[in-house]
Amino acid sequence: MTEIYSGNSNEVCAFCEDSTVSAFGLGRNRNITIDRLLSALKLVMKSQRSKTVNAASMLKVLENDQQFRLNSSDPEVISVVEHAIASAWPSSKPVGRKNSIPTSENLLKFLETYHLSAMDKILPGNVCALRSLSFLPRPEVAKTRFIGSWIAPCMACAVMMVANFANYLTGPTERNPPTYSVYNLDDGMSADEKMGYELGQQGIPSSVGDRSFIRYSKSRDSCVVCKQAQFLSCSKSLFYGDEQIFLRPVVGNVCGIPIWSSKVEPVRIKKLVQAARNRRTPLVLDEDVLFVQPSLPAADLPIVGLSLLDSRMISTLSTLPLVKCKQEEAQLWPSSVRGIASGKRSAIVFANGIAFRLKGCGNLEQGFLLEMNGDHGEFSLRGCMFGHTVQREIYMTRKVKEGLVNVGIRHIDCANVPLGLYQYDDSSCLKYDKKYKGLPRPFCGIFKTVGDRRLGDHLLSGIEQIMPLFYCNNLYTDKKWIQKTKAKLEAIRGKLWDTATLTECGMDVYDLSEIGIVETSLPSIEESLATVHVPDSYLEVWNRTYLELQDLLSQHSVKRQGCSVLLWLAKIIGEECGLVCHAMTKQELCWGTYPDATGIHCNAHVNNFVVRAKREPNESFLCPLDFDMAYEKSEFLSELVDCQHQGIFPSNFEDIITWEHKLGMRPSLAGSNFTSSGVSNTEKAVWQFKGAESEIMEDLSRIVKIAFRDTMVNNFDEVLESGLSEVSLSKYDSSLSRISDCIVRLALIATSSVVC
Repeated sequence: MTEIYSGNSNEVCAFCEDSTVSAFGLGRNRNITIDRLLSALKLVMKSQRSKTVNAASMLKVLENDQQFRLNSSDPEVISVVEHAIASAWPSSKPVGRKNSIPTSENLLKFLETYHLSAMDKILPGNVCALRSLSFLPRPEVAKTRFIGSWIAPCMACAVMMVANFANYLTGPTERNPPTYSVYNLDDGMSADEKMGYELGQQGIPSSVGDRSFIRYSKSRDSCVVCKQAQFLSCSKSLFYGDEQIFLRPVVGNVCGIPIWSSKVEPVRIKKLVQAARNRRTPLVLDEDVLFVQPSLPAADLPIVGLSLLDSRMISTLSTLPLVKCKQEEAQLWPSSVRGIASGKRSAIVFANGIAFRLKGCGNLEQGFLLEMNGDHGEFSLRGCMFGHTVQREIYMTRKVKEGLVNVGIRHIDCANVPLGLYQYDDSSCLKYDKKYKGLPRPFCGIFKTVGDRRLGDHLLSGIEQIMPLFYCNNLYTDKKWIQKTKAKLEAIRGKLWDTATLTECGMDVYDLSEIGIVETSLPSIEESLATVHVPDSYLEVWNRTYLELQDLLSQHSVKRQGCSVLLWLAKIIGEECGLVCHAMTKQELCWGTYPDATGIHCNAHVNNFVVRAKREPNESFLCPLDFDMAYEKSEFLSELVDCQHQGIFPSNFEDIITWEHKLGMRPSLAGSNFTSSGVSNTEKAVWQFKGAESEIMEDLSRIVKIAFRDTMVNNFDEVLESGLSEVSLSKYDSSLSRISDCIVRLALIATSSVVC
């Protein structure tokens, strides 16, 4: 019997059943295999006049053995064999001494180690890095009654491909395709044939259900393959979320990205300006029902057509527009799709190893609905983008990318790559009274994306929650050190107000990276006095990441005493945010700060940075996104700001940019939600230590949080003002960078349940 693993988590696989052992000669006939290999090994050692069991002799045996037939010159094979020999013969004593002659016990240990090492190499996530699979046994002929070779893998793959095709073709989405195929190879017979021969002569009818081939209904806790698959799945969820949603197709158009004209006639410009002005006037739907939509202080974009669909747009997304729906509704649609929730109105869909963002594909599971949203009780359409905002999102994403390149910033890229858009035209997903005429059609932007976990509510909040891990078991809990450091802070910045309060008041903050805070080591998980809540589903990722961080931090503390990793990361975060805002200022771009009928908007905040999921060396930790309300100075219409009668809001473009930075991005970095509705910053981390005095912990918490936030905002201020003459990319491939990657993962686990 054998099963072929499909990669679906929580489904039984071959390793759950331990059925891969037979391929390595460790099945029921293991004694025959061991005797055969032992005899061959002794002959090879004799012919080579070797007194020790070495890789050369064992490779010679396995190369000629009918069960293995290994390629003895392949580096992958040599590596696995050497590891197994070291385990089975740890000393490799010369022949003639006590216990030095190869024994059955040695061979058994060798085969068991070889089996585990080989399986570890082909675990999900590891197998793609291999140059070859020649370390796996390749029996010359497997005894089957039908064909003189082993057809089970081919048949299993074929069955699963057809089953998956049929599942997606006919639905519904909750149907689980098979993850294994079972073959009874006892005597080359199927289960029915075997039982028929055994029981038929006695008049007992055979039944497949009477003979159990699978001992488990789902994966075993001890199964390393299933653990690895779940680990990879959770590692991906860290950066995208894990709240499952469903999408179904609706009537509408799937379009390529807009094409803009570089030269616009004066008559056309007037029309584009007038279209923006008209949007400031509410649409009268009924006697007491007014409708408003986002009204930017900028002329509409000069679109001349639409491009062809991007080749990266898979058929799942490009056949018909998709809208979020309930699971029960999705089951009625064969071509419905599973995805991950991204806020209220968006979704992440994975296909071919790529993450696609659908921005504006429905308000939760409600489709598109009218909701009171204006300052004076006006209604707006929720859950979608509009024609002018989806165009602006695509256009401004490109402009921001150009701005980054123009100032020499190549390690930071926009989080979203525009691929196309949906134009919905199905009343079944529009949740408003059909008597209302003239409402704008809903749109959705389609992007390739690099992540969805946000800088503010996920990364920064998570870092503050895991900070105690670095300080709970060392001298920083000492009152004398805390009092001394507290006095240093007061001498530098005055009262120990939190960084958010200082930025809200427009006060200076300071680089506190040299204040004396250093992460020297991490205690073991069992000995740690800090309490951090870890969801059960992420426990394996947490444990592995914690051990990796523990090892990296111990190496770092030996080499570079006095350098804080947390404060280094704070500087990098502040630098990356500052570089993006600096580049946009140089490009004369506003991120999206303006007043309209629904209030004052400011898109320049920390939650419009996402944490990059697959960060390569020399790449940034963060990527900016959400430019649907961005506009250029050349298209700015100051009269549309003045007409809102917002006395506190500037009407000059340069002043708006200053307002955006000083009252938008800067306070949100500091932990404030003073001017931005896009960042909650409400879940304040409460440090909890086992058996520690609350007064000590309160002072320590305040010191470390102030140092982290102050240093981050200070670096943002400096880079925003002057930029960087030269970006040193080598720091992104340093030991500090690798330690920071672990800190990022732990922080995202701590806030994995936060929805924003």
